[in-house]
Amino acid sequence: MRGWFALLSVALLLVVPLLGLARFDLWRGHHLVLGQPASARRALVALCLAGGATYLITFLVNLIGGRLFCGFGCPLAFVTRLRESARRPGTVTHRQRAAGVYLAIYALLLVAAMELWLLDPSIVTEGSLPARLAAGLALVGGTLAVLAHARWWGWSFCEAWCPVGLYYSVVAPTRSFGLHFDAATCIDCKACDHVCPVHLPPRAMLELVERDRGLAISQAPAVNHCLSCGDCIEACEMVLAKQDVPIPLTFSWHPFRDPGKSGAPITLPDPPSRRE
Repeated sequence: MRGWFALLSVALLLVVPLLGLARFDLWRGHHLVLGQPASARRALVALCLAGGATYLITFLVNLIGGRLFCGFGCPLAFVTRLRESARRPGTVTHRQRAAGVYLAIYALLLVAAMELWLLDPSIVTEGSLPARLAAGLALVGGTLAVLAHARWWGWSFCEAWCPVGLYYSVVAPTRSFGLHFDAATCIDCKACDHVCPVHLPPRAMLELVERDRGLAISQAPAVNHCLSCGDCIEACEMVLAKQDVPIPLTFSWHPFRDPGKSGAPITLPDPPSRRE
């Protein structure tokens, strides 16, 4: 599911310029808005509106289901995940190679999708040699930058620096969807704690966690920072795969209910302001 949603994110990035909905052409100045030639000013406004529409979609997803876009749809997070798959100890060599190839192709597609917002694709067939070289170098350089991000920054960017994700963690932490923990069948193996990419306690999502790096607020409930990626659920399923018991960790609607109050939802504390 993560793979398909990550591909969908890139496909949506590609649709806008390929259909001519918006393009600010740095090559020949053939700007487009809704498939028609447009001035540079109109094209720039159209790009801003398209970006705003993308933000609105992810904001609505976050409002309903928490940072699900971070866990399932964010291209940069998926690149980091692919790199982990390509280097995971114990994985069969041919699977590591396949993950590495997929990683390179996905990073290339992501950068190409973003580049097409600023260049007419006909530059490949009609552009001069210097223009094609410049476009090619931008594509290769951007791809290397994305791969470098996955190599050296990765999940730490999601945890402490991503302005979009951290903004969501403050303005619209969901109260209706998230990780539900049932202690009855938990064997306390701590696998969920070890696999969380942003170092949260999946079994205690209402606990305040300290964040003293980057843009993150200094303290907030763990649920505010959760990427809703499901890694902890996968780990739980793998550990209990051969045991006929319910999985203690699951995604659930209204996960923070107090059974002692007839199913009344627990009120999450509001996060304090970020430490200066």
